[in-house]
Amino acid sequence: AEYMGLLLIMEISKEKRRATHAGSWYEDDPDTLKSQIDASLKAATKQSNSGLIKLLIGPHAGYTFCLKTAAWAYKNVDPSKYKRVILLGPSHHVPLNCCVLSKCAIYETPLGDIEIDTGIVEELAKVKGFKMMNIHMDEQEHSLEMHLPLIKYIFGSTPIKLVPLMVGNIDFSHEQYYGEILKKYMENNETLFVASSNFCHWCAIFY
Repeated sequence: AEYMGLLLIMEISKEKRRATHAGSWYEDDPDTLKSQIDASLKAATKQSNSGLIKLLIGPHAGYTFCLKTAAWAYKNVDPSKYKRVILLGPSHHVPLNCCVLSKCAIYETPLGDIEIDTGIVEELAKVKGFKMMNIHMDEQEHSLEMHLPLIKYIFGSTPIKLVPLMVGNIDFSHEQYYGEILKKYMENNETLFVASSNFCHWCAIFY
């Protein structure tokens, strides 16, 4: 099916999404990247009453600008508590009025690959309002990718699956609609939601 000029593939493939922003938006050398993330996490403070985190919000700019801020959120995550991360990020390059899912089975990071929860992706793909993006659209977007090294670092060898969800320009009624669909996953205490969001942009093109 054609949607906003891009072919939206309706089946899961075994493709791997490349870390296309590594080496530009953040380091592609694993040791250097680990050191940067480790230093940022050590500089952050864990909230004393954080308890079980259900959702965190973190930025998606280049790591030079946002890594220290993102670390304050990820500092509070106990990787032993979760089996799944549902990662939501906005679309910067393609105009969307819905939510789209990845057709890939693996997301690459310089720190190692992250497995996609294809079962949940296939489940959501059957629901009205969800579509699937092609690999070009997936690899072009940075809002999801910028969280992947942090997720991989935090969870390390702990088994974790990812559900990447790109969110379009939706109105309040659609926000409520998608909220109701995702509610059951939010109620699962082994699922962590991560919202990728820059609260403001200072460049003139964003005014």
